[in-house]
Amino acid sequence: MMAVALKNVLNTYDSLLKQMPILAYIGNEYDYELALELVEALMEKIGDNPDEPRWILLEIVIKSIDEYEKRVCPEMDSTFANHDDPVAIIRVLMDQYQLQPSEIPEIGSQEIVCQVLNGKIKLNLNQVKAISQRFKIDPALFF
Repeated sequence: MMAVALKNVLNTYDSLLKQMPILAYIGNEYDYELALELVEALMEKIGDNPDEPRWILLEIVIKSIDEYEKRVCPEMDSTFANHDDPVAIIRVLMDQYQLQPSEIPEIGSQEIVCQVLNGKIKLNLNQVKAISQRFKIDPALFF
C-alpha cells in the first residue's frame, strides 16, 4: 500500500514540475520573473502564516529564487548575508541606491519610513512585496 501511495506522490510531483519547472530550477530572467510572480500570488493567498498548508510551496519557490540570485548576482548574496533583520536590509538598500527616507514610497511617507528604521513599527506584508518588487530581491529576506 505504501509503495502505491509513494508512486502517486512522485507522479503528482513530476506532473507539477512539468507545469512549473521553476520549482526545481530557475534558468533565466523570464523564469525568475515568473517565480517572483508566484511568490507574490502565494503571499496574497496565504499571507505570513507558516501553518498554512501551501507555505511549503512558498518555501520551495523562495529557495529556487535564492539559488538563482546566488548564481546570477553573488555580490548581492554577500551584501545581505550579514543582515538578518528587515531594518538592516532597508538600510543596505538605502545605502546602495543612495536613497533618503522620502524616496521609499513602498514603505509609506517619510515619517513611516523613519518609524520603521527606528524600530517603532514593523513592515507589513504589502510593504515587503512592494520593496521586493522594486529592488528585485527575495521577499523571504524580510522574514
